[in-house]
Amino acid sequence: MELSIAQVSKRLDMTRRQVDYLIKSGRLVAHKRGGRWMIAEEELEHLPTMGTIPPAEHRLPHSVTNLPAFVTARQIAQSLRTALPADHLAHRQLRECLELLTLAYHRQEPLRAGRAWKKARDLASLTACSLLLENDEAAMEIGLRIEMELIPLIRRA
Repeated sequence: MELSIAQVSKRLDMTRRQVDYLIKSGRLVAHKRGGRWMIAEEELEHLPTMGTIPPAEHRLPHSVTNLPAFVTARQIAQSLRTALPADHLAHRQLRECLELLTLAYHRQEPLRAGRAWKKARDLASLTACSLLLENDEAAMEIGLRIEMELIPLIRRA
């Protein structure tokens, strides 16, 4: 069975933009039919599981580890460790973004939580920008991941 981008985004709990990125980056095979991208259902089985949230029975209730933005930011931070020198500014920025996500998740006051979400989103945007401006393919790839995968997950307060 072939699925549209809208159907795939619903199944994978992603935005259409994220599915478009998976197609453009070659992580998801698709073909055009009648001007629309179509994805074979079997292709979803071939997507890498890295980046997914563990099944509910393996997660702690009320933990920041249940937050998709935290999971994605943590995985991107791990990619940074292998791709860029330890003293690179992006390491500190992404760690601070993770800290802000944790604060936002645990804050009880909506106004203060909203500010933390906004700061985390802004910091992720600045990190992506600094990486995209570098003349390094690995840095640019990580910058794109931040822009396409992480930022859409940081909810608007």
